[in-house]
Amino acid sequence: MKKNTLYIIAVFTILISSCEKRPFDKRNKYMGRYHFEHSFSTCNGASNPPCSTTYSEGDGEIYYNKNESKSTFHIDMDNGSRFTFEFAANYKDFNGYRASGYFQDKKTVIFSGNASSPGSTGGYSFKGIKTSQSIFQ
Repeated sequence: MKKNTLYIIAVFTILISSCEKRPFDKRNKYMGRYHFEHSFSTCNGASNPPCSTTYSEGDGEIYYNKNESKSTFHIDMDNGSRFTFEFAANYKDFNGYRASGYFQDKKTVIFSGNASSPGSTGGYSFKGIKTSQSIFQ
């Protein structure tokens, strides 16, 4: 009986110690699948009217990779749009190349930026609502 108890304890200890441990990460609460509403505005002096806005919606994912900086995260959308951001010290606001945003809460993200090409300027904005929590990358 004593031998069986020791055997069970040994097996249990091996199983627990062999699990991969993931330390707490402040980004975890924001990771997951999101549904995004998107608007894109373009202004071109040659068009009539000079500015136009298009609206669309679709799904995407917010995630991070373990081997990157502790403040980096990515937003990949099913339509092919990809963004990389860095969190500010408060882990709520973030910035990226020509875009910035914030997490309104654990389930809502808002960001916007500007885009330009020769002869026109424009801007875009996104609002995403989390639809499911992500399993870590």
